[in-house]
Amino acid sequence: MFYLTIDYWKNVMWYFFFLAVHTLVLSDNAITKLPGQLLSNLASLSHLLLDRNLLENLPSSLFEANVSLTVLDLSHNRFSQIPEAVTQTLPDGALHQLQSLSLSGNLVDELGSFDMPSLWRLEVSDNKLQNLTGLNLAGMPGLQVNYIDYYGNTGCGVFKRRV
Repeated sequence: MFYLTIDYWKNVMWYFFFLAVHTLVLSDNAITKLPGQLLSNLASLSHLLLDRNLLENLPSSLFEANVSLTVLDLSHNRFSQIPEAVTQTLPDGALHQLQSLSLSGNLVDELGSFDMPSLWRLEVSDNKLQNLTGLNLAGMPGLQVNYIDYYGNTGCGVFKRRV
């Protein structure tokens, strides 16, 4: 027989609660830093909204355990580049299901290249981008025919593509 104490049962219940979370909204909270293990027990998380905070970077381990994330909103923060936690190649398909990435309203001046085969929506409006020359679309085949929002960037003409 297996007996559960009250304290143990409470921890088990919280664990199962977190397993069932599909959307985590941490918007508009003046967050400056996130713990690297924040998402480690959120196996079902599909939407993470971190918009309208004071984030400048993300821990590189933030997405290591998450393979279900489809929407990531990092808009209106203080990112000067796309966080390495987003662009790095992660094991076990982490972020390979990501379909929508919003970085609008940050200070990003270069996009670079990253591998997100399921990405179909990229929002980078109102940043400091000069052009799209650094963007490598080879790792984002779905993005080529869907949606890039590049409106309102410093030093460039208006560019908005929707198909």
